[in-house]
Amino acid sequence: LLSDWTAFKLSSPKDTKREVSSNMPISAPMKLHSISPIGTDILREKVIGSRALRCATRQTRKNALSTRASAGYIPPQPRLGICSKVGAQSPRTLPRTVASASASNPETDMGDGSGGGQSPPPPKQTGGNGNGNGNGGHGDEDDAHKPGDAQEAAAVEKMLRDNGCMQSLPEDLKVALEEGRLTIVDAERWIAITKGPVSKLAQNLPVLRSKMLGNPRLLVTIGIELAIGCTAKMIAEVQSRKKMFWKELDFVFSDMMLEIVADFSLVWLLSPSRMLGKAPTGAFLGAIRSLPGHMFQKGNFTLAQRAATTAYRGAQFFCVGVISTLLGHGSTIALVNMRPKEENQKELSPLIKTSLVWASFMVISSNLRYQTVNGIEDRLLDAMFKGGPRNLATFFLRFGNCYAGGMQWVSFARLTGLQ
Repeated sequence: LLSDWTAFKLSSPKDTKREVSSNMPISAPMKLHSISPIGTDILREKVIGSRALRCATRQTRKNALSTRASAGYIPPQPRLGICSKVGAQSPRTLPRTVASASASNPETDMGDGSGGGQSPPPPKQTGGNGNGNGNGGHGDEDDAHKPGDAQEAAAVEKMLRDNGCMQSLPEDLKVALEEGRLTIVDAERWIAITKGPVSKLAQNLPVLRSKMLGNPRLLVTIGIELAIGCTAKMIAEVQSRKKMFWKELDFVFSDMMLEIVADFSLVWLLSPSRMLGKAPTGAFLGAIRSLPGHMFQKGNFTLAQRAATTAYRGAQFFCVGVISTLLGHGSTIALVNMRPKEENQKELSPLIKTSLVWASFMVISSNLRYQTVNGIEDRLLDAMFKGGPRNLATFFLRFGNCYAGGMQWVSFARLTGLQ
């Protein structure tokens, strides 16, 4: 076979010199007489067919790799073959355009089939929005009130339109909707408010509206607190006055009004607010607005803000205690003075001293107890109960708080010499 191959190569005048000089010595015998014409033709057809097949296979592979590279395919690292001549390319070697692209960085570079690879642009880094909106710039319920994007604003507007709330939407809520600060949670709560018993008051009173948006259970909590406080107060009035209950009904009415004002104030002041109006310009008012409703409220509040809330609510409770006692106990003294004096009539406690003692008790006892009750409701009861069981758990919790407060008040009044 070697002699036939040599004879075939030498039969072509074009390749005779190259083959003789590179593949075989000059002195090698040339047995041209041993090859028949028929065998030469058959060998030539086989060689030409194998060359064409290799060229077609190489071109097909090159086209396929170029097509994959232009489509984003990143080929693996090429495996170089062993060649007999310098600069020759093994059949296993990838085309140069694709091989250069994959050899540089197969993870990030992409060849286009005609040139060098190009690195894709790095992904954009997106950070979180650090501006929350809650009670004074903080989230009330773990980012539930953070402003959303344009898609969320469109969803909020569609939700309000579907429920027929756009025309009667208050001005502050309209501004918040236009600025993208009105979230889906706010829209859901406002829709529930419009379907509730105090919808007209909420539309006309911004203070009530902000309280109900910040605490959707405000009315339920106030109702439970008033039911417990007024029931306990009425039982105490009946047991203390006994047969004189109906004759001293005006005193009973005065005491009940004092109880209602105190219970309502304790729930109202500690309830979180959802401020959607214009922010105050003063530094002091801005700092007050940034405080949570109570010291255990959910949200991104600092320890200093929670401590300041305890002191600020204590100051508010002191004012409420002084004013409510001046009105309630003052009206009781006025009613007693209007009646004829009876024998063995007990003297009432001084007005100013009673006001100061009761206000101090609200700062020391009521402030801490009710803030703790609100924290238990927000942190534990909301996660453990829903619906009716949630209201029942609130009832028992506040009933125990009211009983503990009554016991503490008796001890505090005796300690201060009021009783």
